[in-house]
Amino acid sequence: MTPEKRRTHESLKIQERMLGKKITQSIGWENFKDVFMVSAIHNLGSSDIEDYLLQKSKPSPWIFPKDVLTDKEDHKLVLHMIESTLYDFLPNEVPYNLKVEMEYYEVSREGNIHIVVLVHCNTPRIEKLVMGKRGSRIRNIAMKSEQHLRNLFLTDVFLKMVVTDKPKYSAQHMADTLSQ
Repeated sequence: MTPEKRRTHESLKIQERMLGKKITQSIGWENFKDVFMVSAIHNLGSSDIEDYLLQKSKPSPWIFPKDVLTDKEDHKLVLHMIESTLYDFLPNEVPYNLKVEMEYYEVSREGNIHIVVLVHCNTPRIEKLVMGKRGSRIRNIAMKSEQHLRNLFLTDVFLKMVVTDKPKYSAQHMADTLSQ
């Protein structure tokens, strides 16, 4: 063994001994006030956590009115819901390579929501994969997304999804180049 390797080996042994001493001298878990043992298999311990949280919680007024489900904007909820459905229906990394864009969003007088969403694909191959045979896959994705949105907004939702080639330049990029 070379002298350099011997020094490294001895240094590691010293560090190991110091760590071993610290572990044997410690009692309990540092920086933890309460520890809960939970078993999902035997359904044990969750009531202890519940009791602890109830004991520590303080009464206060609601931040939002009762009828408000979330503080997110409706069009962002729509985009997130559609992205989620794309993750469910498409294989592997395909949904991560898509860009979902809101083209049209309107709430009618009756309270119905009409939406058109663009799904931008990087390549024609991915576009074919998203479309499916005769458009069946995108039709299923749209129907499932529409149902999720109806459940979310508690009203009729009419969704149209358009699959397109990803444009070479975004609208923002075009605006930036024109202003220069």
